[in-house]
Amino acid sequence: MTRGNVSVTPFREGRFSGVCLDVPPSFILEQTARFDAGEIRLCKQGSKLTAALTGSCFVKNYFYANFLSRFRHIFRRSRAESCFHCALAVREAGVGTPAPLGYFRERRGLFPVRDVLFTAALPPETLFMPELFRDDPERGVRLTAAAAAKLHARGIEHGDLSLRNIYLDPENETGVIDLDSCRLHEAPLRRKPRLREMARLISSASKIRPDMGTAKFRKLFLDAYRAECGFDLDCPALDARIDTLLSHRRRP
Repeated sequence: MTRGNVSVTPFREGRFSGVCLDVPPSFILEQTARFDAGEIRLCKQGSKLTAALTGSCFVKNYFYANFLSRFRHIFRRSRAESCFHCALAVREAGVGTPAPLGYFRERRGLFPVRDVLFTAALPPETLFMPELFRDDPERGVRLTAAAAAKLHARGIEHGDLSLRNIYLDPENETGVIDLDSCRLHEAPLRRKPRLREMARLISSASKIRPDMGTAKFRKLFLDAYRAECGFDLDCPALDARIDTLLSHRRRP
């Protein structure tokens, strides 16, 4: 079965139905069993979303706890499926992201009770951008601007392109995580979503290194991005968006 430019294996096992890529369905079901048995290392836990590591696999569960939520999601593409395809698009654009392994939907009768996404886990040596920006912010700007330009050239809007979602792997390749808000547009990406992404990069860098100042990061990012793709995002709308983001009390 072909999805986009890759061949995936569909599977159905009891209440579970989904697809997997480069791993057998038995691997996906084994990781599910480990998650349900609590043999995991929690990364995030909530009533609607839980993320955890099960050995070399990262598992993200999207829960639908009430009837209305379950009813609505009968007719909706799951976030797990959307993230899976966005991850494939990101990798095709030449930007790293943990390898997508598969996803499934668990149903009870007609109603979905959860959707689950599986990806490879990042190596423990992975360096996230907030750490790099504390030591070498100018290098961090160049790397993140280059990654953003590659995504935008392919019509990919990450949706939450803050530094906490960007990393440098052990081979010094830049990558992104947390594709829940990612959207695939017609390529290349239009100006408005580019502005949104750039504003988030600048504001998150300013929160990590307030000593450098927002104006300094604004110039660094705009110059680096322009050098990568020729796009000039310097405008009052960018400043307004940066000010809005900086007013939010959110970690970078």
